[in-house]
Amino acid sequence: ELLDGIERAAVLAENDGLSLFVECGQSAWAESRIRSELGMRLPPYMVPAQIFILSDLPQTANGKIDRAALRALLASAPIRPEDSAPRETPKGPTEAAFAKVFARHSGRSEIYRDDTLSNLGADSLSSIEARVELEALGMTLPNNWQWQSLEDLAALNDVARDVDPPYRSAFRFDRTEMFVLLRCIAIISVVAFHTGFRVTGGASIVLFALAGYAFTRLQLPGVLSDGHAHRIWALMTKLLIPLVPMSLVYFGINIYRDIATPVSSLLFFRNLSPLIDTVFQPGTEPSKVLNWLWFLHAYLQMFLIIGLLLGWARLRQWLTADLWRGLVTVFMVVEGVNLLAILCVALLVGDAVEAGHLLHRTPFALLPFLVLGGLVAAAETSQRQAVTFALVAVHVGVLFQFYGDHRELWWVLALALCAAVPFVSLPTIVSKMVVAVAAYTLMIYLTHHAVFLVMFKVFGGADAARVGSMVAQICIGVLFGMLMRQVIERMGVQRIANPGQQHADG
Repeated sequence: ELLDGIERAAVLAENDGLSLFVECGQSAWAESRIRSELGMRLPPYMVPAQIFILSDLPQTANGKIDRAALRALLASAPIRPEDSAPRETPKGPTEAAFAKVFARHSGRSEIYRDDTLSNLGADSLSSIEARVELEALGMTLPNNWQWQSLEDLAALNDVARDVDPPYRSAFRFDRTEMFVLLRCIAIISVVAFHTGFRVTGGASIVLFALAGYAFTRLQLPGVLSDGHAHRIWALMTKLLIPLVPMSLVYFGINIYRDIATPVSSLLFFRNLSPLIDTVFQPGTEPSKVLNWLWFLHAYLQMFLIIGLLLGWARLRQWLTADLWRGLVTVFMVVEGVNLLAILCVALLVGDAVEAGHLLHRTPFALLPFLVLGGLVAAAETSQRQAVTFALVAVHVGVLFQFYGDHRELWWVLALALCAAVPFVSLPTIVSKMVVAVAAYTLMIYLTHHAVFLVMFKVFGGADAARVGSMVAQICIGVLFGMLMRQVIERMGVQRIANPGQQHADG
């Protein structure tokens, strides 16, 4: 399907990214406008990293597009590359408001009208946080807004403001991404479970699957277009900055309560302790207070692996050429490594089920959930969705065979909902609360146990006190996340995602 005024188009998968060549003839199309139009029609990972506007596409002798000539243009000096025209700075108060938020979440000091939040280097967490800020300013954000230019977003909001007076905004419904809603529900379930309510387990696995979905939908396209994995290192740094001091706080709590704290809780491999203890220190008693930190440690370890893999240019090229097919291959490899790990540990301990219990919180067992979440995000056709959920069924079979701790299937339901209903309409006030909780999920996970201990010490364990404790845990986690965002911004962590680029001052 061609946009009005564009006569022909061709795409090349070269240089670790998609390059789009369009023939516009007499029509006046700007690169930013084409990118915005594509962002509204395509999944984010399909939006080209480079767009070249040509007066005529080169042809072969038989009238077909000459791809060799396009490769030559790409390798040398294209007629009109996307950055050939002078870039314009924001105009008017609405564009300035967007630019301020874009700068805060990308670390850039210079923001232009054709910039998109994703291309500036913002990761999935930054995108959710930016949405919280923009909606607090009364902005309307369409689907795939992260891939639309600042200029087009501002124009949309100027029109919406004329059509929808401010007094009506409180009574409207907002479209919220399903994965954001599910992420909010999952972290509330985790807090409820740790507070003592009899809710079903498996919410942590839902969060891992949704992390893979969000990463593939919001961050992986930017990594592939960048040609490096610096965005992942920035994401990990953002988690490490609050995790280090909070780990020391929990260490102090353990000292106060006279509970021995294993070194794994301070060095971010708590999830590996059962396996390591079985091999090297049989009979070691695990710490009870810091036991739940395994989730954040596993999260860091898996994204360390992902970052190292995406540092491989050949893998980026495969994923750029066809993201879904590339992720299918990655899943096969990851699942194979998972089964090999079970086999090796089973030979050591003499029982495959016991091996699964020792491995169930390690990257071997958890990476398949992330990759399957990514496959759901990348499956843009019904046929690919069917194959994706067939692979989900394969992994469910592995779980029921070897992993007695991962047999809750809420993660399957969550991914099915993301595929079937990508967006849901919620009252504006509910949507804002859901987005705020989802934006600071990791900070809630990090702080909620300390808040629970304080609340239990002061108010006891009655049901009403536990409900109040849950509210406090979530609210304090959100506030802590907001505070840490300010610290992270002042430290300039986002510059890690944009090496060699100009960044905003702290």
